[in-house]
Amino acid sequence: MTLIALRIFFGGAFLLVCGQAIENARLEPMTGDLRNAYYLVLCAILGLANGAVWAPFFGDLLSQPLTNMLTRDSSTAGGNPTRGLLFRLQERGHRRLTVLCALLEGAIHPGRPAAFLVGMRHARPGTWCQTYFAHQVFRFDNAQHCLEAFKLLRTYGIDPRPHRNPEINNVLMACERQPRPDAPPLPLFTVPGQVPLKRDPRIQLFKASRPGDGTAPTDAAES
Repeated sequence: MTLIALRIFFGGAFLLVCGQAIENARLEPMTGDLRNAYYLVLCAILGLANGAVWAPFFGDLLSQPLTNMLTRDSSTAGGNPTRGLLFRLQERGHRRLTVLCALLEGAIHPGRPAAFLVGMRHARPGTWCQTYFAHQVFRFDNAQHCLEAFKLLRTYGIDPRPHRNPEINNVLMACERQPRPDAPPLPLFTVPGQVPLKRDPRIQLFKASRPGDGTAPTDAAES
């Protein structure tokens, strides 16, 4: 609220000073040098002030298509009596009353997804209420909740695509992609009729004992 008041104040002051500068330049084009410089300094200061108070609004407006999918959460409750009642019923476990209150809140505020999300999670499975809430949740730009609604609708054979946000469509396509199966083991080829190699008797790794000698072979290798 304070930010809105500052925008109105600084915007009105900037327009007023600009009007005074134009009027002074029209009435006194040759003798109003100092006064015109004064108005120029005031316009520069008020322009910086307007930029400071309007920057969050225009920044959010420009970044909204890119960041809404990740930053906008549809489960937050504002200062709305119906929405507050909806979340109190949800906390106390009144399932039917929660669904009825979600329908009422969704009819009053169709542009807010919190009621539809709560209704989708608390409606009885297989009823039209659950599919209705899922369709409404799918309209918004939260990737996690759109994926939840998409999976629920697919269990009933309903495909709500395409979504208005292409990033949501990419997320849904990535979740539907099946993992690649493991490759079968590569068999090793054997040569039929392979002749074993003869060992060279001159090569001795260990000292061997003579036949009939009771001594055991030693582990010392010949150098």
